[in-house]
This record gives sequence, structure tokens and C-alpha cells, in this order.
Amino acid sequence: MPFQSPGGPGDNYAKQLVESLAVDLNAKNWIDSIVQQSAANEDYVVSGKITVEGSKAVTLINLNAPGGKSLWSFKVGGSMGNISALASQTSSQMASQIFLEIMKVRGKY
Repeated sequence: MPFQSPGGPGDNYAKQLVESLAVDLNAKNWIDSIVQQSAANEDYVVSGKITVEGSKAVTLINLNAPGGKSLWSFKVGGSMGNISALASQTSSQMASQIFLEIMKVRGKY
């Protein structure tokens, strides 16, 4: 689950976001999430880019189906004042939507 980050506090946020997302996705009974740098062709893939603008982080997230078809994109911004809370909140929103998007197409890929 690669997230591009500008470095510095953005890297810390990216790391916490990935950790939170792994926990949130694994809470779904049928989703076994594995954080890895390269995905197999049959995997759903979450990727994203984090930019830091002043004290605000902007996160762009993409969900791709097996084979690479784009299923969903999400953009969210938040204050870097509490990186842990931002990562947790963003992860919770992402995990719920990822679950819904995969359920829509489950069995098609």
C-alpha cells in the first residue's frame, strides 16, 4: 500500500495512516490486508499521495481493482497539529468506503 510523501512530518503521518488502515481493514471479516510495496495482479490496491501545505496535510487516495482498474478516489485534508488523530480519522473514513466499493464489485475480478 504505497503512499508518496514529501518527507518530514508527512512521512510520520503516512506511516501512521498505513498502520491505522491495516488495523481498520483487518477488522472486516473477509478482508485480509497486507501492507506491501508491490501487489500481485489479483490484489485490490490502495495507494495515495500526501502533500503538506503549511500545517495542513492533504491526502489523495486511490483504490484499484485487480488488474489496475480504478474503482474509487478520495481527497481529504486536515491539520497536522495532531498527526495520530488525523491518521485515525482518515483511516476510518477510508476503510469504510473501501469496504463498500469492494462489495459493489466483489466477484467481478
